[in-house]
This record gives sequence, C-alpha cells and structure tokens, in this order.
Amino acid sequence: MLVSNGQGRLQIGELTTAFALSAAIGLERQLRGKSAGLRTQTIVSSKATVSGGRAGR
Repeated sequence: MLVSNGQGRLQIGELTTAFALSAAIGLERQLRGKSAGLRTQTIVSSKATVSGGRAGR
C-alpha cells in the first residue's frame, strides 16, 4: 500500500538499492567461480529486504 507521504517511493528505492548491491556481489562471486552466484545472491537478498521491510512496520 502506497502512503501519500512518499513512503512507497522510499521502499521501492531501498529494494532497488538492495537488488543492485546484491547483484554486484553475485556477479563478483560468479566471475570467481564461487557456488552462490548472481541469481542466488539477488534472490536471497531481495527476499531478505522484503521480509525486513515488513518486520519494520
């Protein structure tokens, strides 16, 4: 639910930032041949961000 004071935009910004940072970590791991690569890192980090956002309400 979007709140008129910009809360929705803030949450979208936080999720986008978390996705971008986790993608960078995942890409670095994938290039080094580690087990948890780009896809795994972005999925896990995005889920953690969403779950943490819900807990903060």
